[in-house]
Amino acid sequence: MSGATGRQMHGMAEAIRDAAPRPRLALRVSADRVALILVLGAAYVLRLYVIATHRYVAAPDETFQYFEQAHRLVFGSGVVPWEYIDGIRSWLLPGLIAVLMRLTDWLVPGSIAYIALTRALVAALSLLPVAAAFVWLRRGAGLGFAVAGALFVATAYDLVLYAPAVLTEMLASYAALAAIGLGEGTQSRARRIASGACYGLACCLRFQYGPPLVLAAAWQCGRGRQAWLAVLVGGLAVAIPVAGLLDWVTWGTPFQSIWLNVVLNTRDHVASAMGVAPDTTYAVLLLGSWTLVGVSLAALGAVRAPALALTAAAILIEHSLIAHKEYRFIFFTLMSMPILISLGMARLCGWLARLRGAGRAAMTIAMLSLLVLQGVNWDRMLQISATYWHHDTAVLALFQAAHDDPATCGLGVRSLGWQRTGGYSYFNRNLPIYYSRFDPAQRLPGSSAVLRSVVVLRGHALTQYPGAALARHSAAFNTLIAAAGHGLPGFVPRFCRTNVTRSGAMPLCLYTRPGPCR
Repeated sequence: MSGATGRQMHGMAEAIRDAAPRPRLALRVSADRVALILVLGAAYVLRLYVIATHRYVAAPDETFQYFEQAHRLVFGSGVVPWEYIDGIRSWLLPGLIAVLMRLTDWLVPGSIAYIALTRALVAALSLLPVAAAFVWLRRGAGLGFAVAGALFVATAYDLVLYAPAVLTEMLASYAALAAIGLGEGTQSRARRIASGACYGLACCLRFQYGPPLVLAAAWQCGRGRQAWLAVLVGGLAVAIPVAGLLDWVTWGTPFQSIWLNVVLNTRDHVASAMGVAPDTTYAVLLLGSWTLVGVSLAALGAVRAPALALTAAAILIEHSLIAHKEYRFIFFTLMSMPILISLGMARLCGWLARLRGAGRAAMTIAMLSLLVLQGVNWDRMLQISATYWHHDTAVLALFQAAHDDPATCGLGVRSLGWQRTGGYSYFNRNLPIYYSRFDPAQRLPGSSAVLRSVVVLRGHALTQYPGAALARHSAAFNTLIAAAGHGLPGFVPRFCRTNVTRSGAMPLCLYTRPGPCR
């Protein structure tokens, strides 16, 4: 009897021990996962909607530094800018895009579906800040605030605008965020190595982020020799093959896309010759777009994510000291702002909730405040960048129309510099493109460098006809893209669109003429 009773009691104890905590834990984990999946799903649907309804170019580099060079790799045709003649760009991103181009050409021959596919994949990576916000908020503020804060990050203006952008600034920022997240509060050697690998990838994609990311790694590793060793192992395991070996194979010198870039921009002042802005430009933009309230909340949220805040501040300061400025250069800071704001609001909400009976009211006030702040951010950003959502939409549509026309045997482009067009990325035909605005050797005021460029067709340089020469050689093409009223003799306008750029709007038309090309 005593033995049976003992076994029975032991079995009851095990049953109680196993039954008590597990259902609660399972429910909590399940609720977290479901909530995160729903938030990420909603964020991705928003990004796919943007891709489907807004065809815009966030920066010409997307077309000619990355898509165009991938097109050259796969099909042999494309415009080659000076960066790929002098050798100051890594082939990493064009190489990855080339894989997608080859895949889509196999699935849908002759289409430009690779652009939508690449943007959809990049948009998927843009969900990392949303997931990071959810995880950070879930730890300290609960599931409800994690969902609200993640949605706040998912709908932030800059993160939606740049979500489809195929640019190294965005990709480097996502890799850097992954590095910081993996290295946050961990003692795992495997996670440290993975964090280092992401740090290395971020630096390979945008080497200017290197010094700020070293500060982030230093904050996380401290004086731990083993932690530093793991991060260095992971970082070098990526940087040596990606920046060292790849540059050696493609340009002939290890790390050339980094050190030569620095040389040309410091010695020859190439970037400065393209435009400069005051040191306060970025700070003024951030303060203007998020208001003093948003910036204050971000500072408050820095306590919850110090490595993220330190990196964001360092990137802002570093790029403010560089004369040539573009808004996208500080994308890591732009991406971090809504995350830090949501963390700051959660901390403030926690303080208010300590007042007797104020928990639910504090949560309501916090939700409404985030909603108002988001609305203010969108309103202010649209006032200064509304054209970004339609930038070069018309010219891309005209290039695709030329691609879709089976009668096209050559394309002429008038009234536009090649940098403002779709290039072979959107034309995607192994047919000649002739630009009336084309300078094969350009020298910018204030720079001693000569910026060369060339149009390549099937692996061979294609002679261009700049200025009035385009009209004299119009027999070489039967499709023309030009400003309305600036067609050539024998060409008839088929349809016109108004092309919107940051400098204004221009009506562009697609012209055709009967007959073949010589």
